[in-house]
Amino acid sequence: MNPRFLPPLLLAFAAGCGPEPPASVVRLLPQGVDEHTFRVGRVARLGFAAPIGGNWRIPFEVPGRDPILVLSYAMLPDGPGGTADQAIFKAMLRDSLGQTHQILRNTGCLEQWTESTVDLRHFAGQKITLFIWSEPPGDTARGSACWGIPLLFCGGKERPNIILISLDTVRADHLHCYGYHRPTSPTLDSLAARGWLFRNVVAQSSWTLPSHASLFSSLYLSSHGVITWDDALPQEVVTLPEVLCGEGYLTGAVIGGALGARHRLNQGFDTYDSRCFTSATKSTVTNPCTHAHAVEWLRTWGHAPFFLFLHYWDAHDPYVPPPPYDTLFDQGYHGSVKGWETLNGWEPLLARLGGSFTRLSRQDRDHIMALYDGEIASTDHFLGMLFHELRALDLEKKTLVVVTSDHGDEFLEHGRTGHGKTLFRELVDIPLIWVEPRGRPRPRIVEGVTQSLDIAPTILNYLDISAPAAMQGRSLLPAIHGSGIPPMPAYSEVVGFNLRQGRQYAVVSGQRKLILQTKDGALDAYDLAADPREHEPLQPGTVAWGETLQTALGQFVCTTLLHGRAAGLGSGEETILEITCEPPLSVTGVELEDADVLQTDVRTSTIVFRPSCPGDDIDGFVVMLPVTGHPLTIAGTWGGTPLAVGEITLGEDTHPERIPFQLSIGDPSLRGSPPASTPRRGFALWTTDAAPLPSARAASDPELEAQLRALGYLE
Repeated sequence: MNPRFLPPLLLAFAAGCGPEPPASVVRLLPQGVDEHTFRVGRVARLGFAAPIGGNWRIPFEVPGRDPILVLSYAMLPDGPGGTADQAIFKAMLRDSLGQTHQILRNTGCLEQWTESTVDLRHFAGQKITLFIWSEPPGDTARGSACWGIPLLFCGGKERPNIILISLDTVRADHLHCYGYHRPTSPTLDSLAARGWLFRNVVAQSSWTLPSHASLFSSLYLSSHGVITWDDALPQEVVTLPEVLCGEGYLTGAVIGGALGARHRLNQGFDTYDSRCFTSATKSTVTNPCTHAHAVEWLRTWGHAPFFLFLHYWDAHDPYVPPPPYDTLFDQGYHGSVKGWETLNGWEPLLARLGGSFTRLSRQDRDHIMALYDGEIASTDHFLGMLFHELRALDLEKKTLVVVTSDHGDEFLEHGRTGHGKTLFRELVDIPLIWVEPRGRPRPRIVEGVTQSLDIAPTILNYLDISAPAAMQGRSLLPAIHGSGIPPMPAYSEVVGFNLRQGRQYAVVSGQRKLILQTKDGALDAYDLAADPREHEPLQPGTVAWGETLQTALGQFVCTTLLHGRAAGLGSGEETILEITCEPPLSVTGVELEDADVLQTDVRTSTIVFRPSCPGDDIDGFVVMLPVTGHPLTIAGTWGGTPLAVGEITLGEDTHPERIPFQLSIGDPSLRGSPPASTPRRGFALWTTDAAPLPSARAASDPELEAQLRALGYLE
């Protein structure tokens, strides 16, 4: 059962509606009902629906501290292109004395959510039942009545809110607080001056969709499977908003760009508002829309402990900033380049120039850069308006603010334009600014290499919430609090918008970098201290650090499966095999019966296998290990006695020297295929390379696909 939707009576207690708990939000899902995502007017919510006339009952206990119930509802069409009648949405409470109280009677709108708020202080401490249903306004009833999951707000100790901001296509080196010569970012500069600025942050991909999938899941692309536009997050992937939702936070998102719910990035969000992307293909300016809906959300929901994700799109091509930002950094330009010609990686401009950018003058290139900088400055202006609103709502000193980006853009530094094609620094070096509710007296700069997938574990650590075992990032809180973090490599990968472009991988360790292009097998090393712009590629074998990075990148590229097999153990004695490793991505049983046990303890990262193998029976498991690779410790007992060396076979008939033993997953002793012969009784262990987790298929959305096609993302 999903922990976000425990029975309401139990959840009300677990979510903190007892004595002295923190403020929280409880989601009241009717028993026996599965939640689904409903996109109404481009706003996605978890809820449930039925033809007009459907009804539900939800018993729950009203908390004693400022209880507020929020009901949301809408009408859905009765079929593709069909029409629907209006419906009357009703709600009633039955109190502990059996008396009924009508709390809602309203007409729901077609393709638009409506919210109604009910103050439950009169019922504080009572066990009551909520009844919700719909009725036709006349004799006919066409269409479906949809309810968002009812939300119960419980007052309590104040908890920090979280606002995570993603500035699409914003390069770190084009922000003034990162040393850029133009004043593109006064708001962000002010933010960094009272927080923490991370100097060397690497994005996990160089285009929007997979990079945000990594941001939410703290997984590399090879693990979450969102590689192209056809992919969606698998349901088993646990995201940051899902964790916060389960911890009593209200979760919302306002999306300015191409992050539709069809890719399931809305997992864990109570509301996922992607209305603003519609304007991206019309006016190319979405910041006013994003700001308006963000302010609307804050004014509506800001009284609850919340996590709000804001996605600002306007720095994305085409570079058409609104006045006065269209001339802010290049007032004297009189050339022929127009901002709209930079659409889809400057494709219209390239066509006009006859297929080559060599005809662009230095002045033309500077003008294009000035337009891009103007878009960043325009976005920064709207951030200033957002923080002004936070102060007006008395939320600034209650809210953790984290600002980052998904990727940058290329401006012919390596002969290319746009993004999603390479892994050079202009694409994967992104900003990260962290500001705690009350800030700090002096800014702090963190120099070590970090990754965008570190953001989710850091937010959870800050809130004292355990991160899911599968998350591959690490908490940066020690660096924020001054104790430092050990150096670790950062990895990026990209396939581009379709698989024909080939796959590229990169690893960064300190001031060293390696880029692998699988399409032609090219492997280039860069000394970033001597060659910060990556214009002088080196052969890995010609530098002392090349082999180390090549090994690290090889481990990253190769997803590893650990196979286990047990044979002839008998059923009279309890047998236990324990494997301690970095938290696995998945654990799957092979030919297991009811008497067999396969468990994963996420607290200790231990896999426990208790097989029962009478006679010739063979039981097994397959464990998908993190793509970066970590050591394994393997031990076990047989009827209470530690396993002997001869009772474990590694790889192809190799026995360990001792038990327990520790090996790297890349150790030759574990590589290969199943052992040629299985011991009469015992375990066989071996590793193989594997494809990544299968990704889910993105749902069809003709309107969104048309918009993506207009922007050049789809062919």
